This record gives sequence, C-alpha cells and structure tokens, in this order.
Amino acid sequence: MLFGIDSLYFWLAVIIISIAAEAATLGLCGIWFAAGGAAALVAATFGASIWMQLVIFVLLSAVMLLLVRPLFSRFLKAGRQATNADRIIVLDGRRICAVGTHAELLQNCGIYQAIYDSQQEGSEADGGRRQ
Repeated sequence: MLFGIDSLYFWLAVIIISIAAEAATLGLCGIWFAAGGAAALVAATFGASIWMQLVIFVLLSAVMLLLVRPLFSRFLKAGRQATNADRIIVLDGRRICAVGTHAELLQNCGIYQAIYDSQQEGSEADGGRRQ
C-alpha cells in the first residue's frame, strides 16, 4: 500500500496523469515520469517493496530526464516559425485584391493607400483622438 492505495493503482494513476500532462503541454515534462511509473508498476507487480518501487521510479525518471531529454529537445526545438501574422489582406468587395505587410501595401495597393490616407485624415481632424 502506498498512501492508503494499492501500489498497482497508485502507479497506474501516476502513469495516466503523467501522460495526460505530456499530452496537454507537449513540453517533455511528463513522459519521463510515465516511464518511471511504468517501471515501478512492473516492480510492484513482481512484489517489490514500496521503497524499492519509489527508488526505481525516482532513478528511472531522473535517468530518462538527464539522458533522453537533450536528445528529444534537439528534434523538438521550439524555434521561431514563419506565420502569416504580419500580413494584411485587402478585400475589394468579396475578392482578395492584395496581401502583404503594411509597407508593401502602402507602395503597391491603391485601395489600401486610400483606406490608410482616409484614416490618417480622420485622425488629424479629431486632434489625434480615436473615437
């Protein structure tokens, strides 16, 4: 028994919670504990003492974290990923007439230039205050 619970159920709960945490974050934070929990579950199945189960859990989780995490981190680098978040889409009715950054559209898109100029004139007319 571990914390008043049969140790098999305890380690099963550790595995499930660790996998759920990993699935929610994808930050390689729970998978190591799931592996340690699985090893402790196997030890509990073969009748290992509570202390032995805990030692196996802690040691295997630590070894997995220290040895395998750097390897996975290289493959799962959270580097900068290109998106279209810096792009503006200009519509003419229901038709897309231009896509680009603010600077590109000011140079190349008459509709965008007209919209921008009208907003600037409106802003100057009310003293720079937004309504």
